[in-house]
Amino acid sequence: AAPREEAQQEVSRLRRRCEAHLKERGALTSILEKKVKSLVDDLARSLLEASTAPGRDHAPRQPVLAAAQQVSVLQKLVNASVAALKMPEADDRQGAAGEAEAN
Repeated sequence: AAPREEAQQEVSRLRRRCEAHLKERGALTSILEKKVKSLVDDLARSLLEASTAPGRDHAPRQPVLAAAQQVSVLQKLVNASVAALKMPEADDRQGAAGEAEAN
C-alpha cells in the first residue's frame, strides 16, 4: 500500500505543478502580449522619430529621451519575466530536497 500511496502523492504533486505552470504561462503570455509588445512598438516609433527629426545641435532630442525611458521599462519587464520563469525551478528543488529527506 505504501508504494501506491507514494504514487498518488507524486501524481498530486505533479498536478499542482502543472496547474502552477498553466497560471505562470498565462501571466507570461499576458505580460509579453500587453506590455512588452506595446513597449517595443513605442520604442520603434520613438527611435524612428529620433532618426528622422532634423537637429540643429547635438543635444538629445525628446524622442530619444523617451526611447531611453521605454528601454528601461522594457528591461524591468524582461527581468520580471525571467524571475517568473525561474520560480518553478525553485519549487522543483524544494520538492526534490523534501523527497530526499523523506527517503
